Amino acid sequence: MWGEVPLHLRQALRGPAHQLVTPVRGPLGAKEQGRVLSAVRAAGRMRMTGAHWVLLLTTEREAFGSPGSARAGALYKVLEQILAEYPPLTQDQDEPAAEEAGAG
Repeated sequence: MWGEVPLHLRQALRGPAHQLVTPVRGPLGAKEQGRVLSAVRAAGRMRMTGAHWVLLLTTEREAFGSPGSARAGALYKVLEQILAEYPPLTQDQDEPAAEEAGAG
């Protein structure tokens, strides 16, 4: 699923992700944010998986940094751009739930 995202969109996420975690600052440095930090690092290395994508997609904006954080804002903006330009990522997430609902 994530591997089907066009290369230019994956590359667009790489820079903001790397800047957000090099060095780790703010909320991402907390122990309870370890999974989110791992997903952001994977995005910075362009080694995202579907699980990373789902985690980033479902994580609240504040987990990346304060509302005034330019670095967190840049990452979140690219996540929104990917959703806007490649909607099958969210459609794939909705389809299994719709099938389960119909099966019951």
